Amino acid sequence: MKILVFIQVDDNKINRMSLETLACAQSLNASVTAITFNENAAKELTKYQLDKIIFAKNEKLNSYSPLDYAKTLEQLNDESYNAVFFAHTYETRDWVPRLSVRFDCPFISDSTAIKNENDNLIITRQTYQGKINNDLESNSQLLCSIQSGCYKIDNLVNGNTQVDAVEINLDGIPSIIRSEEKFKEQKGGVDLTAADIIVSIGRGIAKEENIPIKKIILENQNDHKILKKENPFNILKNINFK
Repeated sequence: MKILVFIQVDDNKINRMSLETLACAQSLNASVTAITFNENAAKELTKYQLDKIIFAKNEKLNSYSPLDYAKTLEQLNDESYNAVFFAHTYETRDWVPRLSVRFDCPFISDSTAIKNENDNLIITRQTYQGKINNDLESNSQLLCSIQSGCYKIDNLVNGNTQVDAVEINLDGIPSIIRSEEKFKEQKGGVDLTAADIIVSIGRGIAKEENIPIKKIILENQNDHKILKKENPFNILKNINFK
């Protein structure tokens, strides 16, 4: 089984959901190829165990353009891939349906789990606001987006993979779509999807002044393990609150 994973880049950094999607692909006992339009992302991906990394080169791909993105994947698509995986982001929801039409294959969005059974993919997708899990089986090429949080970045398998840079010809693609400022997951506040660490504290903390989050992060910024393994109450017990 062969799987192609699209790696989305936001503000010159790999989108965390794309790394979760990569972890999903690695878990399927398949040959996994990653594709990105960003050179820095391609270099960062070399530390993972992959079959190949494709860096698609063209200046038009430096900024989001659904038509250019779709044309690039159309040029690089290999029918030997059983599936193309994407993170279920707002960008994916915008341009991948166009790709589905060009590939003439289904797009199963917002998947929560994927299994490989005898080289057939079993995709779990929720309906009725998560009340029902539907298992969909595919025996042909498909596009699939993975819901955030369903797979852990910590489970990514490390390795050493070479980058294959490919020049893409996007001449003749009309500029008929004008993208506005990228939509933020959270307006007027903190975008949790962009956070490396999220610390949750209950109402017993009483008031905002009693939340020494800055102190916790500064003391442990070089050792995130404490936030994963240590009971957070043990950390807070050693802090003097007002």
